[in-house]
Amino acid sequence: MELQNKNVLVIGAGISGFAAAKISKKFGANVTLSDAKNEFDNATAYQNEEAVGEALADSGISRNELFLTSKLWPKYGGYEGAKKSVEETLKKLRTDYLDLYLIHEPMGDYYGSWRAMEEMVEE
Repeated sequence: MELQNKNVLVIGAGISGFAAAKISKKFGANVTLSDAKNEFDNATAYQNEEAVGEALADSGISRNELFLTSKLWPKYGGYEGAKKSVEETLKKLRTDYLDLYLIHEPMGDYYGSWRAMEEMVEE
């Protein structure tokens, strides 16, 4: 995979770049989308998916210029929980796909979570 930006991503508070004024206000940061290098590290546990989704929708930046990551929290693990969590994440981020989805902590039925994630990639 060739990276568009060869710089090392800076990740702070679980989010590599806060998006637009709404996120800046929410987290007390004074940054813009241009500061984020279009990579957004999200997670259910960070409670940032809705704010990031709204800011990205308002930004006018094409989805194919973004790299969206999110993570499955152990509480929602297992086959059915993982499927539901991915769907909720997609809805909150206002997108139809993620570039990277991780199991935040491999606890509980992480095999079931993995199977669900593999199936969703194929869909």
